[in-house]
Amino acid sequence: MKEFWINPFTAETGVAVEYVNGPDLAKVNAQIQSNNIQWDVLDAAGAMAYAGEKEGLWEAVDTKLIDPARFVRKPPSFAVPTAVYTGGVGYDPSRNERPPKDFAQLWDIENFPGRRALPRIVDEVLELALLADGVTPSKLYPLDVDRAFKALDRIKPYVKVWFDATARGLAHSDE
Repeated sequence: MKEFWINPFTAETGVAVEYVNGPDLAKVNAQIQSNNIQWDVLDAAGAMAYAGEKEGLWEAVDTKLIDPARFVRKPPSFAVPTAVYTGGVGYDPSRNERPPKDFAQLWDIENFPGRRALPRIVDEVLELALLADGVTPSKLYPLDVDRAFKALDRIKPYVKVWFDATARGLAHSDE
């Protein structure tokens, strides 16, 4: 962020940028309620960004500054995509002749038996649960939290590890 965005922005405009960690919706809401806005730009994950939109916390992005046509998929009016991440289904080929190939199959214990490891990070696991339950990626947000927890209830007895980092999930694959 600093190397590719903040420093070049400051060099071009002369405007200093203070980079702070830890913004969350409660802090944003407190700033709005107190009329003491401290941040002009906020880096938020998808779930947080959409939750903030639902609460009416964001202003529309000025399309004179950011051209939405530059993105692979049209961004919502309140956000500029800055990062892409992905996840997948990992498995041990020595244990699985026919491994699950998607999240719906990962949830299908009858046809794809075995232990599971899932992320402990709430927005990630809720997304997985909804994809497993048949929600298409384009309809994922805003997250249907109740539906996601119902899907998680179905898989929870088979989850051996709730990991907070991918490496931790992989480290337990042979237990």
